[in-house]
Parts: sequence; structure tokens; C-alpha cells
Amino acid sequence: MPQLDPAWFPSQLFWLCVAFVVLYLGVRMILPVFDRVFADRNKIVDDNIKVAADLRDEAKRILKEYNDGIASANEKSAQIMSNAKKEMEDFIKEKDAEFDKKSSEMLKQSRLNLEKAEAEAVDTVKKMVSDLTETVYRKVTNRDILKEQVGAAVDKVFNEQDKKDEQ
Repeated sequence: MPQLDPAWFPSQLFWLCVAFVVLYLGVRMILPVFDRVFADRNKIVDDNIKVAADLRDEAKRILKEYNDGIASANEKSAQIMSNAKKEMEDFIKEKDAEFDKKSSEMLKQSRLNLEKAEAEAVDTVKKMVSDLTETVYRKVTNRDILKEQVGAAVDKVFNEQDKKDEQ
């Protein structure tokens, strides 16, 4: 092993001395700088903690004022809402009566219009079915058919459908 060879002793002693001198200088010169930096850092952290505590107390005070203001606003808004609700209920009752009167009149008129429209729609559908039947018959058989026959057949089908719907 080369470490135990006496020829290497002077070199090893030299580097041992260099290493101890560097460590000694590091302990004597560098560590005090680190201590100052850590002390300054701790002072800054302590100051920041004090400032944060002051800000927290201020925030609590502001939050209390805010919550008091919210509670006061809630009471006022509840009173306003109560009054508005009463006014709206009275207004709704009045308008509801008007609506009932107008809607019953409109409902009667709508029923009449609906019956009229239904009758017109049935007549239109019957005419369309008759025309379509006549056209299909003519295309398929190459003969004409009497419109009265088609109309009677369509009326019969519609009458049978009406009887099924009534049941």
C-alpha cells in the first residue's frame, strides 16, 4: 500500500498541513461571515413575523367591521324584501284577477277559432287525399275515376276514423 511507504510520507504530511490550514482559515474567517448572515436573516424573519402579526390584527379588525356592515345590510335588505314581497303579492292578486277574466274570454275565442281551423284543416286534408287518390288511380290504371266516388270513399274513411277516435 502506497500510504504506508515511507517515501510518500513527506507528500502526505504536506497535504495534511495544507488541509488543516484551509480548515482553520475556514473556521476562523468564513464561519463568522455565516454567523452574521444567519443573525441578519433571523432578525429579518423576526421583523417580518412582527409585521405579519400587526397586519393580522388589522385584518381581524377590518373583518369585524365588514361583518357588522354585512349584518346591518342584511337586516335592511330583509325589511325591504318584506315590503316588496307584500307589494308584489297585492299586485299579483290584482293582475291575476285581470288575467283570469281576459284568459277566459280568450279561451272561448280560441276554442271557436280552433274548431274552425280544425274543420278547415280536415276539409283541406280531405281535398288533398281525394286529389292524391285520383292522381294515383289515374297513374296506376291509366283511367279516370269520378271525383264523387273518391270523395265518398275518403269521407267514409274519415268517418270510420272519427268513430274509432271517439271510442
